[in-house]
Amino acid sequence: MDEQEFQEMLSEIVTENEDVVRVSTFEAGGMLTSNKGITVTMNDGSQFQVVIVQSRLGRGSLSEE
Repeated sequence: MDEQEFQEMLSEIVTENEDVVRVSTFEAGGMLTSNKGITVTMNDGSQFQVVIVQSRLGRGSLSEE
């Protein structure tokens, strides 16, 4: 899995929460960064930014080891 795939997965998971009003990627939001990440806006107006940095490359499924 790479950063892009993880970002998509995380966005889908976060969107399922009923308190979340909006989820947008850094790229879609026009943020000037090369990092992958999402901005999450809650129904009370609070906002969170989650930065995604891959710290290790995968070598296959851990369940196979």
